Amino acid sequence: MVMSDYVAFVPALKRLALVAAVVVVILSVAGRRLGLLEFKPGGSAFDSYVRPAFLAIFVVAFLLALRWEVAGAAVAAFAAAGLIAFASQQLVTRHAVLMVVAFAVPALIWLVIDLIELSGARAALAVVVVAALAGVGYVVGDYAYERVWGPTHPDTLVEELADSPVEWVWSGAVTDTSAEVRAKARAGFGVARLALAPDETFSDIRWVDARDGGEPVAGFPIDGLDPGTTYHYAVEFDGELDRIRTGTLTTFPAAGEPASFRVAFGACARVGSNGRVFDTIRAHDPLLYAIIGDFHYGDNEIDDIDDYREVLDLTLTRPGQAALYRSTPVAYVWDDHDYGANDSGADAITRAVALASYREYVPSYELAGLESPIYQAFTIGRIRFVMTDARSARDRQSKLDDEAKTLLGAEQRAWLEEFLGKEDIAEL
Repeated sequence: MVMSDYVAFVPALKRLALVAAVVVVILSVAGRRLGLLEFKPGGSAFDSYVRPAFLAIFVVAFLLALRWEVAGAAVAAFAAAGLIAFASQQLVTRHAVLMVVAFAVPALIWLVIDLIELSGARAALAVVVVAALAGVGYVVGDYAYERVWGPTHPDTLVEELADSPVEWVWSGAVTDTSAEVRAKARAGFGVARLALAPDETFSDIRWVDARDGGEPVAGFPIDGLDPGTTYHYAVEFDGELDRIRTGTLTTFPAAGEPASFRVAFGACARVGSNGRVFDTIRAHDPLLYAIIGDFHYGDNEIDDIDDYREVLDLTLTRPGQAALYRSTPVAYVWDDHDYGANDSGADAITRAVALASYREYVPSYELAGLESPIYQAFTIGRIRFVMTDARSARDRQSKLDDEAKTLLGAEQRAWLEEFLGKEDIAEL
Protein backbone atom coordinates (compact mmCIF):
# COMPACT_ATOMS: atom_id res chain seq x y z
CA MET A 1 0.00 0.00 0.00
CA VAL A 2 1.16 3.54 -0.77
CA MET A 3 0.71 6.41 1.64
CA SER A 4 -2.34 7.69 -0.25
CA ASP A 5 -4.16 4.44 0.57
CA TYR A 6 -4.20 5.47 4.23
CA VAL A 7 -6.18 8.67 3.60
CA ALA A 8 -9.38 6.92 4.67
CA PHE A 9 -7.94 6.61 8.17
CA VAL A 10 -7.39 10.35 8.60
CA PRO A 11 -10.83 11.15 10.13
CA ALA A 12 -10.34 8.38 12.68
CA LEU A 13 -6.85 9.64 13.47
CA LYS A 14 -8.20 13.15 14.01
CA ARG A 15 -10.78 11.82 16.45
CA LEU A 16 -8.06 9.85 18.23
CA ALA A 17 -5.92 12.98 18.46
CA LEU A 18 -8.86 14.85 19.99
CA VAL A 19 -9.32 12.15 22.63
CA ALA A 20 -5.59 12.17 23.38
CA ALA A 21 -5.67 15.95 23.72
CA VAL A 22 -8.56 15.71 26.19
CA VAL A 23 -6.51 13.22 28.23
CA VAL A 24 -3.66 15.74 28.36
CA VAL A 25 -6.02 18.43 29.64
CA ILE A 26 -7.49 16.11 32.31
CA LEU A 27 -4.04 15.03 33.49
CA SER A 28 -2.84 18.62 33.57
CA VAL A 29 -5.85 20.18 35.27
CA ALA A 30 -7.11 17.48 37.61
CA GLY A 31 -4.44 14.76 37.70
CA ARG A 32 -3.51 15.35 41.33
CA ARG A 33 -7.07 15.81 42.51
CA LEU A 34 -8.21 12.64 40.76
CA GLY A 35 -5.31 10.67 42.19
CA LEU A 36 -3.78 10.15 38.74
CA LEU A 37 -0.52 11.93 39.56
CA GLU A 38 1.72 11.32 42.56
CA PHE A 39 4.44 13.83 43.40
CA LYS A 40 7.88 13.23 44.79
CA PRO A 41 8.62 15.02 48.09
CA GLY A 42 8.44 18.73 47.39
CA GLY A 43 7.07 18.11 43.91
CA SER A 44 3.91 20.11 44.51
CA ALA A 45 5.54 22.93 42.58
CA PHE A 46 4.70 20.85 39.49
CA ASP A 47 1.01 21.52 40.09
CA SER A 48 1.55 25.18 40.97
CA TYR A 49 3.89 26.35 38.23
CA VAL A 50 4.87 23.66 35.74
CA ARG A 51 1.45 22.25 34.89
CA PRO A 52 -0.13 25.61 33.91
CA ALA A 53 2.88 26.57 31.76
CA PHE A 54 3.00 23.32 29.79
CA LEU A 55 -0.77 23.18 29.49
CA ALA A 56 -0.70 26.64 27.91
CA ILE A 57 1.91 25.46 25.38
CA PHE A 58 -0.20 22.40 24.60
CA VAL A 59 -3.33 24.50 24.07
CA VAL A 60 -1.38 26.51 21.50
CA ALA A 61 -0.37 23.23 19.85
CA PHE A 62 -3.98 22.07 19.75
CA LEU A 63 -5.22 25.30 18.19
CA LEU A 64 -2.49 25.14 15.56
CA ALA A 65 -3.33 21.51 14.83
CA LEU A 66 -6.91 22.46 13.97
CA ARG A 67 -5.49 24.20 10.90
CA TRP A 68 -2.00 22.72 10.39
CA GLU A 69 -1.43 19.34 12.05
CA VAL A 70 2.33 19.45 11.50
CA ALA A 71 2.58 22.80 13.32
CA GLY A 72 0.58 21.39 16.24
CA ALA A 73 2.78 18.30 16.24
CA ALA A 74 5.94 20.42 16.42
CA VAL A 75 4.72 22.56 19.33
CA ALA A 76 3.32 19.54 21.22
CA ALA A 77 6.63 17.69 20.70
CA PHE A 78 8.44 20.72 22.11
CA ALA A 79 6.17 20.61 25.18
CA ALA A 80 6.52 16.85 25.69
CA ALA A 81 10.31 16.94 25.47
CA GLY A 82 10.56 20.04 27.66
CA LEU A 83 8.39 18.36 30.26
CA ILE A 84 10.85 15.50 30.77
CA ALA A 85 13.19 17.32 33.17
CA PHE A 86 10.35 18.66 35.32
CA ALA A 87 8.26 15.49 35.41
CA SER A 88 11.22 13.20 36.16
CA GLN A 89 12.27 15.37 39.11
CA GLN A 90 8.86 16.24 40.54
CA LEU A 91 6.66 13.19 39.84
CA VAL A 92 7.18 9.56 40.79
CA THR A 93 8.67 7.66 37.86
CA ARG A 94 5.59 5.89 36.51
CA HIS A 95 3.53 9.07 36.64
CA ALA A 96 6.31 11.11 35.06
CA VAL A 97 6.34 8.65 32.15
CA LEU A 98 2.54 8.83 31.95
CA MET A 99 2.59 12.61 31.76
CA VAL A 100 5.29 12.84 29.10
CA VAL A 101 3.67 10.11 26.98
CA ALA A 102 0.29 11.83 27.25
CA PHE A 103 1.83 14.99 25.78
CA ALA A 104 3.73 13.08 23.11
CA VAL A 105 0.86 10.95 21.75
CA PRO A 106 -1.18 13.81 20.20
CA ALA A 107 2.03 15.17 18.65
CA LEU A 108 2.72 11.79 17.08
CA ILE A 109 -0.84 11.43 15.74
CA TRP A 110 -0.83 14.93 14.25
CA LEU A 111 2.49 14.18 12.59
CA VAL A 112 1.15 10.91 11.13
CA ILE A 113 -1.88 12.74 9.73
CA ASP A 114 0.35 15.18 7.89
CA LEU A 115 2.70 12.44 6.69
CA ILE A 116 -0.29 10.77 5.03
CA GLU A 117 -1.36 13.98 3.33
CA LEU A 118 2.04 15.43 2.38
CA SER A 119 4.35 14.54 -0.46
CA GLY A 120 7.52 12.58 0.26
CA ALA A 121 9.84 15.61 0.44
CA ARG A 122 7.49 17.63 2.60
CA ALA A 123 6.82 14.67 4.85
CA ALA A 124 10.55 14.23 5.41
CA LEU A 125 10.87 17.94 6.19
CA ALA A 126 7.99 17.67 8.66
CA VAL A 127 9.74 14.83 10.50
CA VAL A 128 12.95 16.86 10.69
CA VAL A 129 11.14 19.96 12.00
CA VAL A 130 9.20 18.04 14.66
CA ALA A 131 12.31 16.16 15.79
CA ALA A 132 14.32 19.37 15.91
CA LEU A 133 11.71 21.15 18.04
CA ALA A 134 11.55 18.14 20.36
CA GLY A 135 15.32 18.39 20.79
CA VAL A 136 15.10 22.11 21.44
CA GLY A 137 12.30 21.49 23.94
CA TYR A 138 14.41 19.00 25.87
CA VAL A 139 17.38 21.38 26.07
CA VAL A 140 15.20 24.35 27.05
CA GLY A 141 13.29 22.31 29.64
CA ASP A 142 16.45 20.94 31.22
CA TYR A 143 18.01 24.40 31.33
CA ALA A 144 14.86 25.97 32.79
CA TYR A 145 14.61 23.28 35.47
CA GLU A 146 18.21 23.73 36.53
CA ARG A 147 17.82 27.50 36.62
CA VAL A 148 14.60 27.47 38.65
CA TRP A 149 14.77 24.32 40.77
CA GLY A 150 18.22 22.86 40.31
CA PRO A 151 21.34 23.52 42.40
CA THR A 152 23.05 26.88 42.11
CA HIS A 153 26.35 25.84 43.68
CA PRO A 154 28.53 22.72 43.89
CA ASP A 155 27.37 19.70 45.87
CA THR A 156 28.50 19.03 49.41
CA LEU A 157 31.73 17.17 50.09
CA VAL A 158 29.97 15.18 52.83
CA GLU A 159 29.37 11.53 52.01
CA GLU A 160 26.04 9.94 52.82
CA LEU A 161 26.11 7.92 56.04
CA ALA A 162 25.26 4.22 56.17
CA ASP A 163 21.75 3.26 57.20
CA SER A 164 21.17 3.16 60.94
CA PRO A 165 18.19 3.08 63.34
CA VAL A 166 17.93 6.89 63.12
CA GLU A 167 16.79 8.40 59.82
CA TRP A 168 17.56 12.00 60.87
CA VAL A 169 18.26 13.98 64.01
CA TRP A 170 18.64 17.64 64.89
CA SER A 171 18.57 19.93 67.90
CA GLY A 172 17.11 23.30 68.79
CA ALA A 173 15.30 25.28 71.52
CA VAL A 174 18.73 25.84 73.09
CA THR A 175 19.09 28.15 76.08
CA ASP A 176 21.88 28.49 78.62
CA THR A 177 20.53 25.51 80.61
CA SER A 178 18.27 23.53 78.26
CA ALA A 179 17.79 22.22 74.73
CA GLU A 180 15.68 19.83 72.69
CA VAL A 181 16.56 17.03 70.27
CA ARG A 182 14.18 15.55 67.72
CA ALA A 183 14.83 12.35 65.78
CA LYS A 184 12.97 10.08 63.40
CA ALA A 185 13.29 6.32 63.58
CA ARG A 186 13.88 4.44 60.35
CA ALA A 187 11.37 1.81 61.53
CA GLY A 188 8.70 1.66 64.20
CA PHE A 189 9.75 1.74 67.84
CA GLY A 190 8.34 1.23 71.29
CA VAL A 191 10.80 3.02 73.58
CA ALA A 192 13.10 5.93 72.75
CA ARG A 193 15.88 7.44 74.86
CA LEU A 194 18.56 10.04 74.33
CA ALA A 195 22.13 9.49 75.49
CA LEU A 196 23.78 12.76 76.54
CA ALA A 197 27.51 12.86 77.26
CA PRO A 198 30.36 15.36 77.68
CA ASP A 199 32.44 13.74 74.90
CA GLU A 200 32.07 11.57 71.82
CA THR A 201 33.10 8.38 73.61
CA PHE A 202 29.79 8.36 75.53
CA SER A 203 31.59 6.87 78.50
CA ASP A 204 29.59 8.99 80.97
CA ILE A 205 25.97 8.96 79.79
CA ARG A 206 23.00 10.84 81.12
CA TRP A 207 19.78 9.30 79.79
CA VAL A 208 16.80 11.43 78.72
CA ASP A 209 13.43 9.79 78.02
CA ALA A 210 11.35 10.82 75.01
CA ARG A 211 8.50 13.06 75.98
CA ASP A 212 7.34 15.08 72.96
CA GLY A 213 6.33 13.82 69.55
CA GLY A 214 5.37 10.26 68.73
CA GLU A 215 6.29 7.41 66.43
CA PRO A 216 8.16 7.69 64.13
CA VAL A 217 9.37 11.10 65.47
CA ALA A 218 10.59 11.34 69.05
CA GLY A 219 11.32 14.51 71.00
CA PHE A 220 13.76 14.81 73.90
CA PRO A 221 13.48 18.00 76.01
CA ILE A 222 16.69 18.37 78.05
CA ASP A 223 17.17 20.54 81.12
CA GLY A 224 19.74 20.96 83.88
CA LEU A 225 22.59 21.79 81.47
CA ASP A 226 25.55 24.05 82.16
CA PRO A 227 25.91 27.36 80.27
CA GLY A 228 28.46 27.54 77.47
CA THR A 229 29.05 23.79 77.45
CA THR A 230 29.27 21.37 74.52
CA TYR A 231 27.32 18.12 74.76
CA HIS A 232 27.29 15.05 72.55
CA TYR A 233 24.09 13.10 72.00
CA ALA A 234 22.92 9.84 70.43
CA VAL A 235 19.44 8.38 70.10
CA GLU A 236 18.43 4.91 71.25
CA PHE A 237 15.38 3.16 69.79
CA ASP A 238 14.24 -0.03 71.52
CA GLY A 239 17.59 -0.60 73.19
CA GLU A 240 19.75 0.00 70.09
CA LEU A 241 21.96 3.09 70.47
CA ASP A 242 22.70 4.71 67.12
CA ARG A 243 26.40 5.58 67.02
CA ILE A 244 26.33 6.66 63.36
CA ARG A 245 23.96 9.64 63.42
CA THR A 246 25.21 11.30 66.58
CA GLY A 247 25.13 15.03 67.19
CA THR A 248 26.53 17.88 69.24
CA LEU A 249 25.12 21.07 70.70
CA THR A 250 26.55 23.87 72.77
CA THR A 251 24.44 25.67 75.33
CA PHE A 252 24.29 29.45 75.22
CA PRO A 253 26.34 31.72 77.48
CA ALA A 254 24.66 32.58 80.76
CA ALA A 255 21.69 34.86 80.18
CA GLY A 256 22.51 38.50 80.86
CA GLU A 257 26.27 37.99 80.76
CA PRO A 258 28.52 39.54 78.07
CA ALA A 259 29.73 36.96 75.57
CA SER A 260 31.11 36.56 72.06
CA PHE A 261 29.40 34.11 69.75
CA ARG A 262 28.56 33.49 66.10
CA VAL A 263 25.06 32.97 64.65
CA ALA A 264 24.56 31.93 61.02
CA PHE A 265 21.42 32.87 59.09
CA GLY A 266 20.09 31.04 56.06
CA ALA A 267 16.99 30.94 53.88
CA CYS A 268 15.62 29.95 50.47
CA ALA A 269 17.08 26.47 49.98
CA ARG A 270 15.65 24.53 47.05
CA VAL A 271 13.94 21.20 47.59
CA GLY A 272 16.55 18.51 48.15
CA SER A 273 19.36 21.05 48.33
CA ASN A 274 22.70 19.38 49.06
CA GLY A 275 25.04 22.27 48.37
CA ARG A 276 28.52 22.96 49.58
CA VAL A 277 27.22 26.12 51.21
CA PHE A 278 26.10 23.96 54.13
CA ASP A 279 29.68 22.72 54.50
CA THR A 280 30.86 26.33 54.64
CA ILE A 281 28.34 27.25 57.33
CA ARG A 282 29.38 24.24 59.39
CA ALA A 283 33.06 25.11 58.98
CA HIS A 284 32.42 28.47 60.65
CA ASP A 285 31.18 26.57 63.73
CA PRO A 286 28.23 28.83 64.60
CA LEU A 287 26.58 28.57 67.98
CA LEU A 288 23.21 28.56 66.22
CA TYR A 289 21.90 28.27 62.67
CA ALA A 290 18.80 30.44 62.22
CA ILE A 291 16.58 29.33 59.33
CA ILE A 292 14.51 32.41 58.56
CA GLY A 293 12.16 31.18 55.87
CA ASP A 294 11.82 28.92 52.83
CA PHE A 295 13.62 26.02 54.48
CA HIS A 296 12.55 24.32 51.27
CA TYR A 297 10.37 25.19 48.27
CA GLY A 298 7.78 22.46 48.76
CA ASP A 299 4.91 24.83 47.87
CA ASN A 300 2.40 22.38 49.35
CA GLU A 301 -1.18 23.29 48.55
CA ILE A 302 -2.86 19.94 49.22
CA ASP A 303 -4.40 19.46 52.67
CA ASP A 304 -2.32 16.40 53.52
CA ILE A 305 0.20 16.34 56.35
CA ASP A 306 2.14 13.55 54.62
CA ASP A 307 3.16 16.05 51.91
CA TYR A 308 4.84 18.12 54.62
CA ARG A 309 6.42 15.12 56.28
CA GLU A 310 7.87 13.85 53.00
CA VAL A 311 9.58 17.09 52.04
CA LEU A 312 10.91 17.58 55.59
CA ASP A 313 12.27 14.03 55.59
CA LEU A 314 14.00 14.68 52.28
CA THR A 315 15.47 17.96 53.53
CA LEU A 316 16.73 16.54 56.81
CA THR A 317 18.40 13.55 55.18
CA ARG A 318 20.38 15.35 52.48
CA PRO A 319 24.02 14.73 53.47
CA GLY A 320 25.17 18.37 53.47
CA GLN A 321 22.21 19.67 55.43
CA ALA A 322 22.08 16.67 57.77
CA ALA A 323 25.73 17.13 58.75
CA LEU A 324 25.07 20.78 59.59
CA TYR A 325 22.02 20.00 61.71
CA ARG A 326 23.84 17.26 63.63
CA SER A 327 26.59 19.70 64.56
CA THR A 328 24.65 22.94 65.06
CA PRO A 329 21.33 23.65 66.81
CA VAL A 330 18.68 25.46 64.80
CA ALA A 331 16.01 28.09 65.28
CA TYR A 332 13.49 27.93 62.46
CA VAL A 333 10.56 30.03 61.29
CA TRP A 334 8.97 29.65 57.87
CA ASP A 335 8.03 31.88 54.98
CA ASP A 336 5.53 31.11 52.22
CA HIS A 337 7.10 28.25 50.24
CA ASP A 338 7.72 26.01 53.27
CA TYR A 339 4.42 27.05 54.89
CA GLY A 340 2.20 26.47 51.87
CA ALA A 341 1.81 27.67 48.32
CA ASN A 342 3.45 30.84 47.02
CA ASP A 343 2.32 33.93 48.97
CA SER A 344 0.18 31.86 51.35
CA GLY A 345 -1.49 33.44 54.34
CA ALA A 346 -3.89 32.56 57.14
CA ASP A 347 -6.50 31.46 54.59
CA ALA A 348 -4.32 28.64 53.20
CA ILE A 349 -6.18 25.32 53.22
CA THR A 350 -2.93 23.72 54.40
CA ARG A 351 -2.59 25.91 57.51
CA ALA A 352 -3.62 23.26 60.03
CA VAL A 353 -1.38 20.52 58.63
CA ALA A 354 1.53 22.95 58.26
CA LEU A 355 1.26 23.89 61.94
CA ALA A 356 0.90 20.24 62.95
CA SER A 357 3.92 19.08 60.94
CA TYR A 358 6.06 21.91 62.35
CA ARG A 359 5.21 20.93 65.91
CA GLU A 360 5.88 17.27 65.11
CA TYR A 361 9.27 17.73 63.43
CA VAL A 362 10.89 20.93 64.69
CA PRO A 363 12.73 21.43 67.99
CA SER A 364 11.38 24.93 68.55
CA TYR A 365 11.27 27.41 71.35
CA GLU A 366 8.02 27.61 73.30
CA LEU A 367 4.98 28.24 71.12
CA ALA A 368 1.75 29.84 72.25
CA GLY A 369 -0.63 27.00 71.38
CA LEU A 370 -1.45 24.16 69.01
CA GLU A 371 -3.11 26.46 66.46
CA SER A 372 -1.14 29.63 67.05
CA PRO A 373 1.49 31.02 64.68
CA ILE A 374 5.03 29.77 65.28
CA TYR A 375 6.43 33.04 66.68
CA GLN A 376 9.14 32.58 69.32
CA ALA A 377 11.96 34.35 71.11
CA PHE A 378 15.20 33.43 72.86
CA THR A 379 18.23 35.04 74.50
CA ILE A 380 21.95 34.50 73.89
CA GLY A 381 23.99 36.28 76.55
CA ARG A 382 22.69 39.85 76.47
CA ILE A 383 21.11 39.64 73.02
CA ARG A 384 17.42 38.92 72.56
CA PHE A 385 16.31 37.27 69.30
CA VAL A 386 12.72 37.51 68.07
CA MET A 387 11.33 35.34 65.26
CA THR A 388 7.91 36.30 63.92
CA ASP A 389 5.61 34.24 61.73
CA ALA A 390 4.43 36.47 58.90
CA ARG A 391 2.53 33.73 57.08
CA SER A 392 0.15 31.62 59.15
CA ALA A 393 -1.62 34.70 60.57
CA ARG A 394 -1.29 36.97 57.52
CA ASP A 395 -4.69 38.42 56.65
CA ARG A 396 -4.67 38.53 52.86
CA GLN A 397 -8.36 39.42 52.68
CA SER A 398 -7.77 42.74 54.45
CA LYS A 399 -5.55 44.21 51.74
CA LEU A 400 -8.38 46.47 50.63
CA ASP A 401 -8.73 47.81 54.17
CA ASP A 402 -5.56 49.50 55.38
CA GLU A 403 -6.89 49.70 58.94
CA ALA A 404 -7.32 45.93 59.17
CA LYS A 405 -4.25 44.96 57.18
CA THR A 406 -1.92 42.69 59.15
CA LEU A 407 1.01 40.37 58.61
CA LEU A 408 1.10 38.99 62.14
CA GLY A 409 -2.52 38.69 63.28
CA ALA A 410 -3.96 40.03 66.53
CA GLU A 411 -2.52 37.36 68.84
CA GLN A 412 1.03 37.58 67.57
CA ARG A 413 0.94 41.36 67.34
CA ALA A 414 -0.22 41.63 70.95
CA TRP A 415 2.67 39.34 71.99
CA LEU A 416 5.16 41.44 70.08
CA GLU A 417 3.76 44.71 71.45
CA GLU A 418 4.12 43.40 74.99
CA PHE A 419 7.59 42.07 74.27
CA LEU A 420 8.79 45.38 72.80
CA GLY A 421 6.92 47.50 75.32
CA LYS A 422 5.00 49.28 72.56
CA GLU A 423 1.41 50.40 72.64
CA ASP A 424 0.88 50.43 68.90
CA ILE A 425 2.76 48.66 66.13
CA ALA A 426 -0.27 48.34 63.86
CA GLU A 427 1.89 48.68 60.80
CA LEU A 428 3.00 45.10 61.41
